[in-house]
Amino acid sequence: MTKNQYLPDAVTPPGTTLAETLAELGMSQSELALRMGRPQKTLGEIIAGRSGITPDTALQLEHVLGIPARFWIIRELHYQEWRARQREAVRLRAEQDWLAALPVNEMTQRRWIEPADDTVAQLRALLRFFGVASPAEWRQMWLERKGAFREAAATVADAGALSAWLRKGQLEAQKIKCADYNGQEFMRSLQLVRALTVKPAHQFLADARQLCAAAGVAFVVLPAPANCHAGGAMQWLTHAKAMLLLSVCHTTDDQFWFSFFHAAGHIVLHGKREVFVDASARESVGELATTAAPEQAKQEQEASAFADNLLVLERALRHSMLGHGPEVRVDRICTFARQQGVTPGIVVGRLQRAGYLPCSYCNELKMTLDWTTIGTV
Repeated sequence: MTKNQYLPDAVTPPGTTLAETLAELGMSQSELALRMGRPQKTLGEIIAGRSGITPDTALQLEHVLGIPARFWIIRELHYQEWRARQREAVRLRAEQDWLAALPVNEMTQRRWIEPADDTVAQLRALLRFFGVASPAEWRQMWLERKGAFREAAATVADAGALSAWLRKGQLEAQKIKCADYNGQEFMRSLQLVRALTVKPAHQFLADARQLCAAAGVAFVVLPAPANCHAGGAMQWLTHAKAMLLLSVCHTTDDQFWFSFFHAAGHIVLHGKREVFVDASARESVGELATTAAPEQAKQEQEASAFADNLLVLERALRHSMLGHGPEVRVDRICTFARQQGVTPGIVVGRLQRAGYLPCSYCNELKMTLDWTTIGTV
């Protein structure tokens, strides 16, 4: 159903219209059968709604009654569609539990799905949103799949909220026109994106999106529903287009850029079949890396190392003479950040992840991101 499409509560079978037409013409069923060369029983089944009007029958009615075959064919089509929707409605009423598994109210408020007046209409809106024929296919795609997505859904997020966020990300990413993916071009783009880290957020988003698109990656920033504690995700939409999706849970620049380059690491390093989801907090990323299956844990560690070394190389940290813990001085961090071409907050986050600095130290150097004023998608 398309938006604003009218669907009647009831549709009579085309046989009803045929019976009314015969009454207006003063023609009996037996006469019609004789003129059409069809058994009277067959016409009786059509008039009673137990049999449909085929294209061949529609042509015969056109010749005998003068009513175009197209009218009867469309009339039959509408009736069969109505019957199919009635059968579907019965099945959907038995699937009301699906509504409890999804953040329906948030999805409606954010206009991800259209408002619905009843349960069946709401369920149909969800089917259209997810692009599935029934809740069973949704469960197969989102709950029963194996690999990184399933590990993340079990560890860092409610599966229903996560699936809604990822699906909306897919829909937004599909709108972004991208070149075919090119690995070398993407690595060049990442270096240029790294240079954007010193810019204010309202400036870097559009530039980063353009650079990614030129290399075949659709970059989307999208607020996640409650109970979806995902910070980022990566998925190949086609063999030549990847989605890099971030939520707005990142309130500081070091968190945001680490998640960005972490997701980029999955694109560069890992296969095209998995959906990778990262947690919203750095501690949760570590938790996912330690609780996931060995292969997923290894991939998470590889993506984290990719992000860390693209932001600030390990050898640069070791040679920086910044010290450890209380020895680390703010002025040295700022000087080192300028030399590296990143913000002091990114250096602080890098030091904290590397164990050179406690997580409670120097956080005042991190840039706060106010997503209410920055904008997303």
